[in-house]
Amino acid sequence: MRLLFVSCLCLATGKRFSTGRSQEDLDVDRVDSDLVTCTAAEVLNVEGAPEDFQNPLVDLDSSHRLFALLGTGVDSSALQTCYNLHRKETSWKLTWKQKVMDKLVSLSTTAMGSRVRTSVLQPLMKNILDWGQDAGERLITWAFEHDIPSPFCRAKGEIRREGDRDVWKHFGHLLLSGTSGDKVPDPGSQMVNQSLSQLITKAIGATLQADCGKLEDQTFDSLTLSWNESVTWPPVVQRSFELLASQKLTPREKGYVQALLNTFQKYVIENNVDLTNPMIPQEVQPLWDLLVVDSSNKSSRVFAAPQEVLQQPTNATQRPKSCSCRHIELATAAALSDRMAKLGFDASRAENNWVWEATDLGKMMNLFTLTEEGLEDPNLSFLYLLQEANHLTATPVDQNGGIVGDEARARSVVKGILVGMPMLQNYLAHLDIKNGGPERIKTAYALKEKWFLFLNIAWAVWHENDDVGQQIFWRVSKEARQQNVALGLLVSAFSVLSEFSWDGVNFKEENSPAFNDFNVALYTIWNYKFVHSLFEPRRLQFHFWHGLGLPLLEAFGNQGDSAYWVNYRRDGLMAAMMNLAPQPQDAEEEAPGAADLLLSFGLGVLILITLGTGFEMFNALMPDIAYIMEWKSGAP
Repeated sequence: MRLLFVSCLCLATGKRFSTGRSQEDLDVDRVDSDLVTCTAAEVLNVEGAPEDFQNPLVDLDSSHRLFALLGTGVDSSALQTCYNLHRKETSWKLTWKQKVMDKLVSLSTTAMGSRVRTSVLQPLMKNILDWGQDAGERLITWAFEHDIPSPFCRAKGEIRREGDRDVWKHFGHLLLSGTSGDKVPDPGSQMVNQSLSQLITKAIGATLQADCGKLEDQTFDSLTLSWNESVTWPPVVQRSFELLASQKLTPREKGYVQALLNTFQKYVIENNVDLTNPMIPQEVQPLWDLLVVDSSNKSSRVFAAPQEVLQQPTNATQRPKSCSCRHIELATAAALSDRMAKLGFDASRAENNWVWEATDLGKMMNLFTLTEEGLEDPNLSFLYLLQEANHLTATPVDQNGGIVGDEARARSVVKGILVGMPMLQNYLAHLDIKNGGPERIKTAYALKEKWFLFLNIAWAVWHENDDVGQQIFWRVSKEARQQNVALGLLVSAFSVLSEFSWDGVNFKEENSPAFNDFNVALYTIWNYKFVHSLFEPRRLQFHFWHGLGLPLLEAFGNQGDSAYWVNYRRDGLMAAMMNLAPQPQDAEEEAPGAADLLLSFGLGVLILITLGTGFEMFNALMPDIAYIMEWKSGAP
């Protein structure tokens, strides 16, 4: 396996990668870089093809403009070939259980019938969520069957069905469980958590009834938002208020957003939270600066100027020295980093060069390739990420990185659901459309994801605020985390007003370009500050690249629009989360992490697809599935 840890980036500025080889060695490898064009054939010519080598390729160059935009002379087939070679090179090291999983993935290329889907998903989800029979079946129907109205819909005047309240309560308990300690929180933290707890509980109903066509989900011009205009708010805050107020509101949205704004204002004023000069990690400070400039000038879009720069040709010195995978990784990483910096993510600004010190270029390129392939075909996205999760190896748990016990289990289960379920939903919804499903699937799925996104964000804000209340400040100060709680409240408000469409493959945010750009930029700053306070560099670099930076670049590079960012964020976040979670040697005391939760879904799905069996076979296989999974890993 080509593992290459990098000490600095080889850009036009003169910085170089640390390759562990002398300059003389590198000069021997050098070819005329201006003439290098790497495709699958050139890679195999340099690397050689192992015996029985299979090289499945997805046509990305015709629809994914980012590869040409990078200007490296490397097309997508070259990166895909390097990934396939990497998988072949390491396959002999897999345990027999991992080899079984790989075989199931490679065979599982057909769509699931409704009988198989019901047989697999219901017992898997009910087992993980510890739900009763009726509630579990209806939740699975809501999550994966979009061609029929949600089973939680009620006709006008109809009494709430027995058991609905239990679903609300149980789901709310999962989202709001796992407090960080037993200290009495400060009044500001108490106020925020009380407000968010109420909104999250109510939002469960909005999520489960999103496609019911209720009156409170229709927009009215007469509905407006208000804020304290006697206060001189920082530019980014004032611009946030104005963009939120520019959207048409439904009664439901008005209630949520106004409550979030009221909570935000009270928290900022009473706790003297400084959002004029907040503490921003240096590597994303340029992105915050873009937000400030946009807010001060009230320009049409945050990314208007950076996007123009992004379209300019790159320097030819970023082409690889040869078509070896090692040189392709070096050149592509340099080009991606250069382009990301233009959008506000600048690895070269990181303190003590930690981003490149922690980055494994081989892993970085593999996960980038998986995301690009998956966005072309959601079927591949789900299956390839199963394979990637299956190939994770054990690594030591950092002193501050692994939290065990009931709290970790509660958080890890919810995190797995919030991050992993959208991957599975997209996979199955795509298969439904691909196999002739009705148009209703597209609209219903998009409506559900809007509120699911709010729950995802609000859950993270609730837990960060809980950490503040419990005085947990591992890597940043109390002031920095309070600033991020405030930003999280604004991001939550933006998510309530985000409108999505889905075309059977990609989501698109349907708000104005100004709203979309600002929303994505503010979310990215908030989320990066959130994970920056939790993870050490070894794990944080996955989030820097795959969870946030590359999704932003891919949306602009491929579609030229931040409106498509959420697709790359979904797949990139799943890739990041699998690698963010420590894989401990001793699994007995650790909670299941995101990789395990994805595999728990996938293994049952793939067994039934491959064998063509039903519920009875699944029950018989459950002990073996549990053993194969070995439930190892946990994440804070």
